Amino acid sequence: MCRQNQLLSFMLLLSCVALTGCVVQPIPEPMFFTYNETKLGQSSSGNVLNYIDMSLTTLISQSDTVIASWGEDKKGYQEWLDVVAFDEENADAVRKYFFFVDEKAHCIPFLRPKFTARFDAQLILDKTVLGKPYPDGKVRSIAILKEIQKQFAGDIAKVSSDNKMLGICQMVVNESFETALLQLNETPAWAAQLSTPQGWTFDSRNFSTGIMNMHEEGGIVTIKIQLGVMPSCKGKSEPGIPYVPPPEKK
Repeated sequence: MCRQNQLLSFMLLLSCVALTGCVVQPIPEPMFFTYNETKLGQSSSGNVLNYIDMSLTTLISQSDTVIASWGEDKKGYQEWLDVVAFDEENADAVRKYFFFVDEKAHCIPFLRPKFTARFDAQLILDKTVLGKPYPDGKVRSIAILKEIQKQFAGDIAKVSSDNKMLGICQMVVNESFETALLQLNETPAWAAQLSTPQGWTFDSRNFSTGIMNMHEEGGIVTIKIQLGVMPSCKGKSEPGIPYVPPPEKK
């Protein structure tokens, strides 16, 4: 009887956790602030630095054409990174990236915490890539993915020499692209799922599962990659509340 009661109590605990303790939460708005506010073809480096000033960023790394900023939550479980690249001639933003990782995205009792990571990017790609004649849409999507990987690697390399976090971000994102491209090269038909609302689910080497979405509009390509489990638990980090940045500096 005692054993049955213990089992019943355990099942009730798991039920309560499932119903109330662990819910899917959005990434807190302050982490996304710089990425959301930066407009490709419009924002200058001065604009981006001002957005960083109003965000939760703690550190900045900068080169002639790239600005990177990053921060972490109070407990050190969550880290995020923003990178913006600028055109060498008119100095407008032409590429932007956001990376987020949570070491304890899963908080169900008695289960090992699980990692989650997310990568978002928007890029103005060269017309030689977007306008090139391809055999079909699937081959075109794979070519665009390769170009995004190339551009990101080049941009992050300009600011990653002085910070370990940037190197970790580059490693995770590059591994995701390499794994996804390997699977797409083996089965090109899967590329058709990239532009669907649910995206394409692929096997991730370090995060078990990944979901990738990509679409193009007006010469701008947008991509989102979700790795591992969704951020899910309240109480571990600061709650996701509407973010009101401080007034702009005069």
